[in-house]
Amino acid sequence: MSALTISPVRPRLAGLALTLLTTASAIAQNTLTFPNGTTNTGPSSVVIRGPLPDILFTEMSLAQNGARAALYLASAPTAETFGVWGQSASISGTGVIGIASSATGTSTGVKGIATSISGYAGYFKGGRNYFEGNTGFGVLSPTAPIHTSGDILIDCFMAQPEFRTRRAQGTQAAPTTITANVSMLRIACEGFDGSSYDEGGSILVTADETWAVGAHGTRIAFHTTNIGSINNFERMRIAPNGFVGINTTTPSERLQVAGNICATGSIGACSDARFKKNITPIQSALSRLDQLHGVNFEWQRDTFPDHQFAAGQQIGFIAQEVAKVVPQLVAKGSDGYLSLDYARLTPIIVEALRELRLDNDCKLSERDQRLARLESENAELKSRLEKLESRLTKLAGR
Repeated sequence: MSALTISPVRPRLAGLALTLLTTASAIAQNTLTFPNGTTNTGPSSVVIRGPLPDILFTEMSLAQNGARAALYLASAPTAETFGVWGQSASISGTGVIGIASSATGTSTGVKGIATSISGYAGYFKGGRNYFEGNTGFGVLSPTAPIHTSGDILIDCFMAQPEFRTRRAQGTQAAPTTITANVSMLRIACEGFDGSSYDEGGSILVTADETWAVGAHGTRIAFHTTNIGSINNFERMRIAPNGFVGINTTTPSERLQVAGNICATGSIGACSDARFKKNITPIQSALSRLDQLHGVNFEWQRDTFPDHQFAAGQQIGFIAQEVAKVVPQLVAKGSDGYLSLDYARLTPIIVEALRELRLDNDCKLSERDQRLARLESENAELKSRLEKLESRLTKLAGR
């Protein structure tokens, strides 16, 4: 039989209601011993109700099979007080157990109330804390394992703040390897639209390969919902190799944009002389330009919808033709398709213009020399003609 002992400390307790429930393995009868020596033997539940004059319970202990659980009830205007204190000296023991069971309504296993803003309704220190089922912070009816109605603040001292998730397949007891295309983490936001909560944007982290030791390929996708729509689409992706794609899920360059780009500022490329070596002039620039052919064309939008090519007639070059003349301007992506850097045509155009100017200057110089020779010859002829006319005049006067 269990022995329940109550020790008084000081008189007067205005009111007290306390219920102890033993576990299923406890002995069916409990003995309640009061300070005056009287006992009360009852069933497995012991109920103490107040008011009980001249008694203030500060410690009540229930001993059975060598175990000890202590319950403290304290009332004081100052200093530290505890509504419930549970302590277990066993590695696998439990200080306090609250069991709620009811056919209808809402039952509560353990309820703590703090009437002071600086008090603790619950205080857990050291060891580990286990919560099974949905847990609400400021939410009475949580619908997720962690459900909060306020902000989340993480304070860290002497360490870097970190938010980390862990993902495995299988079960918690027997985890298995992550396989390709399995979601690792998803952060989504929902908003109330007047009828229900629905999703807007999201960030999705996905395994890009089956994981193994030394192989943890992962991609990150960003989703948004268009104006006047409820459909969530991927807008940007960071591939495992670090390539970034905007409006494309298969970026083949460090940054690939499917669609137009508008910039209000400058777009610069590294060009400092300190970054370069083996600098030599561009030769035969005019001849190279003469081998290029500008063309009109239209993009195959139906064949390549993911590229979001512009509609209508376009102008440009054919990359395969340019690669034969100026291969430095053409690059092959990881998808095998060619791209052309139109901006890097500028140095060739500049040098071609220089060649034209030099050629023109040379021709102008030759022309000027010819004109000078002609002027000299004309002056000489004019002088000779004047001399001839003078002689003729003298002959005619004889």
